[in-house]
Amino acid sequence: MYNMWVMETKSNIYGVILAGGKGERFWPKSKQTNPKQLLAIISNRSMLEETVERLSSIIEHEKIMVIGTTLIEESIRELKVVNDNNLLSEPFGKNTALAIGYSAVKIRRENSEAVMLVCPADHSIHTNKDFLQTIETGYEFALKGNLVTFGVTPIRPDEGYGYIEIGEELIENKVYKIKSFKEKPNIKTARAYLKKGNTLWNSGIFLWRVKDILSAIEKYLPDM
Repeated sequence: MYNMWVMETKSNIYGVILAGGKGERFWPKSKQTNPKQLLAIISNRSMLEETVERLSSIIEHEKIMVIGTTLIEESIRELKVVNDNNLLSEPFGKNTALAIGYSAVKIRRENSEAVMLVCPADHSIHTNKDFLQTIETGYEFALKGNLVTFGVTPIRPDEGYGYIEIGEELIENKVYKIKSFKEKPNIKTARAYLKKGNTLWNSGIFLWRVKDILSAIEKYLPDM
């Protein structure tokens, strides 16, 4: 059954890897022209290469896109992780929403019914099977027109993450409606979130149909 899901969804799921970050937290090893997503931090391969391989287990390679800035475009190209026409380059990093919107427009031109999995290029995920099963659950909700995001159970108070406040539980396998998003807090607020127990770290991984995210952008971010 698990393999059948992988086979069935390959035809309409696209991957977008956000690789435009500056990598400031890893300075001085990570620099603007060589940010952490291009570094081999966890293994002997760059974090971007690891992310592409992770997505390749559920997404056809020609449907995986990488979006970054012109400053590191050539460095990404040299890694040969995606086809050249799947490397999207922004003149400068603006924000996550703009990168997602740009990618969604490009995907819609090819497949207006596509489902879009958005992942940062700098994550380390050790248990790929758990990751894939979580994406499978999210996929079913995305097909119903929901915008799906993935949270991580916090293990400490941390100022470096945004937080998701969860609300009403939808089904038994830990899918919730989101009550609110919290910006990166100070340490006192982060401790309060952890104590309250209804917040998750915002992973920055999203899953939705292209038409749904573009409709949401049109409604809530019309100027963008």
